[in-house]
Amino acid sequence: MANDTFQDQFNLAIDKKEWPNVVELGEAYIAQFGPSAEVVYNLGLAYMETGNNQMAVALFLALPKNGARGEEYQNALKAALSKSGRSLADVDMGAHGLTAIISQTVNQMDRSKLEGYTALVLPVLLAVVLFRWFGFRHFSVVKKHKIRPLLNVLIISLGMMMTVLFLLLALSFIYKSNWCAVVSEEPAVVRSKAVSDSPSVTALAAGTPVLVLGGTSTPWLYMLESSGAHGFMDALQVRCVVAKK
Repeated sequence: MANDTFQDQFNLAIDKKEWPNVVELGEAYIAQFGPSAEVVYNLGLAYMETGNNQMAVALFLALPKNGARGEEYQNALKAALSKSGRSLADVDMGAHGLTAIISQTVNQMDRSKLEGYTALVLPVLLAVVLFRWFGFRHFSVVKKHKIRPLLNVLIISLGMMMTVLFLLLALSFIYKSNWCAVVSEEPAVVRSKAVSDSPSVTALAAGTPVLVLGGTSTPWLYMLESSGAHGFMDALQVRCVVAKK
């Protein structure tokens, strides 16, 4: 599709308020010609009109805050956030924010595994506590062996493990994976491994919505793009929106 032809079709679809068509044309344009602020903005508006407020937020985040239309873009972002039940206070302007890291950590773990670990550790902890309490009071065999310090260390260790498991389990009910927007001016390269010289999976243009599936011990994020491409991306190229349940 030629650029002029697209503009005519895109503007006509906007004038007619044919929002699904606007979404289709906008996505096709970005895939073929790369991001344009005007196209990204109108695509975000179309997403809002079709009820996909999360995607609208992701796109509006990629737009510049300054400039002639900076205030207009920010107002659109606030409107999309409001429709999603959030506000600017929920927006994490960098993938290294505490909330984003917590969210990514929780979602990297399967909730069923967390529940399984909790169900395993809790009975063991209770058994050790009861053994220490009853054993040193009622069993002479236990009194003869100096195992109290060992039991104390075991209780403290299991207690700390239970605290972490309960915290992660609680967070798993609060946070979920986040739709984000790639905001780098140059195409962001998605790689097969979390190292800069690993093979490239794909390259994404600014404003492309991605789903953050988890973090790593390095400044990389494991992400999924709407076409199905997945891999690791430099965390500094992503802005995250905290998506509350």
